[in-house]
Amino acid sequence: MNSGTINNVFNGPQRLVFSETTAEQLAQQLPKGKPIVLRGIGSVSDQAVTDQFGSYLGSHGFRIVTRDTIGMAVPAPERKILIQTGDALTILQIAPSAGQ
Repeated sequence: MNSGTINNVFNGPQRLVFSETTAEQLAQQLPKGKPIVLRGIGSVSDQAVTDQFGSYLGSHGFRIVTRDTIGMAVPAPERKILIQTGDALTILQIAPSAGQ
């Protein structure tokens, strides 16, 4: 599985919040035509941000096949957004409070 991060776009100690600009940048990094497993990590408010990104992607032609909700990960994620692409699907992990 290839993996990459676009954390250079979302760098810094501040919590990641949804914006259309950020969602557009994210969409440009995702491979078209591959199903996406959307994984949100964090609190209820972090999950809401993940849902907003998922809704944006869904309305722009991306197919979310699974939505995973993880309250806490050990070790804690270092990146706010992580993209892992395999032959069959893409895993998109969003952890809005990572790095805080």
